[in-house]
Amino acid sequence: MSNDNFAITDEQRDYTQFGLDENPFPYSPVPEGDPELYCGQEHATERISDTVSTVLSTGKSKHLVITAKYGNGKSHTLKYTRSLVRDREDVVVGYVAQPGEGFRDIYHEFLYDLGFDRVQVIAYEYLAQIARETTNHNPTDANSIEHLIDDGEVLLSDCIRVSGTDCP
Repeated sequence: MSNDNFAITDEQRDYTQFGLDENPFPYSPVPEGDPELYCGQEHATERISDTVSTVLSTGKSKHLVITAKYGNGKSHTLKYTRSLVRDREDVVVGYVAQPGEGFRDIYHEFLYDLGFDRVQVIAYEYLAQIARETTNHNPTDANSIEHLIDDGEVLLSDCIRVSGTDCP
């Protein structure tokens, strides 16, 4: 008994007819970190666009809950939205796939998604702001304060206030 329609091969599929090098949809239901392709979900994208636009225009937080069955594109939609705003200087956005057991787990996942380099830049930007207020130096950005600290011209003890003391 033979079936000529049953063939197994390791030959890759050709997507060049679509102008693509590979299948743009992941084999796993977990989307890429920064999806480049997005379509559909108009009902969700309208709500998300409205929510994000309100946050950007007012500077105040706003919440939106997205619910759907497994595999309907919630993560893909949220990761794509994140990719649209994450490079803005006035926005800190992270993706938390699983909320875990409590705030500590959410915070851990959020910081992990931001990445060490981004968190370090945010910390240096904050130190630059404090240094402008508490020292005679005027660092303009994260790089300038990092160099001032590395060179010993600005000491962290000059920038960090100790609660309950008269320290600067």
